[in-house]
Amino acid sequence: MTRGSKRDTRSKGQWRFRDLLEAAPDAMVVVDRGGKIVLVNTQTEQIFGYQHDEMLGNSVEMLIPTRLRMTHRSHRANYYSHAHARRRGINLELFGLRKGGSEFPVEIRLSPIETEDGILVTNAIRDVSERKMLEELRFRLAAIVESSDDAIASRL
Repeated sequence: MTRGSKRDTRSKGQWRFRDLLEAAPDAMVVVDRGGKIVLVNTQTEQIFGYQHDEMLGNSVEMLIPTRLRMTHRSHRANYYSHAHARRRGINLELFGLRKGGSEFPVEIRLSPIETEDGILVTNAIRDVSERKMLEELRFRLAAIVESSDDAIASRL
């Protein structure tokens, strides 16, 4: 295999990877060991409000509320020492930060990818605002029913 054909193969593989990221229903943020964003998909732009070029090369912490950034840096360093696929956000309150400064609840799945340049981590980020609102509504309605001395009937 010639050097040129190896480069062509790698670029085809990179395009396939980018196509897969674009097809994902969640925001996808690929980060290097230093926490720099190396790749994002369109859903990331939609959820966080930044343009592609505003995120690339910047620290992933730009997408995290200021009050949580120090903790995140520590978690990120620990993750790289024992990198494996895992879900974050179960029994934790995780938040993203939009360009305009508003916070929103998220769930995150982390998946390491070994590359020629070292380990990259793919972060699949899901905005769970709607689900959290529905859970809160369900909780409030259940509390009303529980505290009522009257009979309550509902038709769905």
